[in-house]
Amino acid sequence: YTQFLSDKPKASSETSSVQSGIMPFVPEVEQNQTVLYILDCGDTETDDIFLLTRFLPVEQKLILVPISGNTFSQINTKKSTVYDFYRTGGSLSAVEAVENATNIDIEKYMKFNKDSFNTLVDIFGGVNFTVPYDLIYDNTKTNESVVLRSGRQSLDGIRLRWLLTFPEYKEGEEYRNKMTGSAISSMINQSLGERLDGTLDLSFNSIINSVDTNITAYDFNFRKDAISYLIEAGNTPAQFKTPVGKLNEEKQFVLDTKFKEDLLYWFEVDPIVET
Repeated sequence: YTQFLSDKPKASSETSSVQSGIMPFVPEVEQNQTVLYILDCGDTETDDIFLLTRFLPVEQKLILVPISGNTFSQINTKKSTVYDFYRTGGSLSAVEAVENATNIDIEKYMKFNKDSFNTLVDIFGGVNFTVPYDLIYDNTKTNESVVLRSGRQSLDGIRLRWLLTFPEYKEGEEYRNKMTGSAISSMINQSLGERLDGTLDLSFNSIINSVDTNITAYDFNFRKDAISYLIEAGNTPAQFKTPVGKLNEEKQFVLDTKFKEDLLYWFEVDPIVET
């Protein structure tokens, strides 16, 4: 089915614009945006996923950076982790914690629960992804018996959530970051084109009323044409960067200075605080 759709001839947007007398849309740097996405599935550190994103429509890029819950941050005089700040202060505290950990200003946030995450994944049509090894455990909090067998398979919202929040990755949180970045970027890249093109308004309306967010209809309308531009480009814009750092004495993950400098370069932003 995917092959059939990809082989369908598409009218050139440039030709169509010329014929209609309308100049083709070209995005501007003002439409760039940094957003923190939060998936809240429970009250333990592995139940919550933090994903920092940078939308760069001019470069046809969407950069994803998974942020571990145990990432070290400091707000005023308090030193703790992103997860702890989120649990004690909510989404805005998580935003401030990630800002201070990365030295990058975050303009917007969006928090999903299990149900709204399922809706999001349904919009994208799931993801074809290779599960690295059997992921099996009993989640007593959700009364779910999680069974994900190894191998290439189609993951819906429930199974993708199981993958992202699996509590026993033997390789640790860095490996969870790789799974998160790889699975979400694959879902986005696999679903561009026929599935999303022309349905942006419907998709936005399906999501916006079921999540905690400070993204408004104005924000969406301001960037809608830029999103369509990214979709119509026909490439694979989503890419992920795995954070680099080391654990401190309290087992908190401290981001590497060079990685934070690289992040500023990839995001094309200035630091909040000059170093």
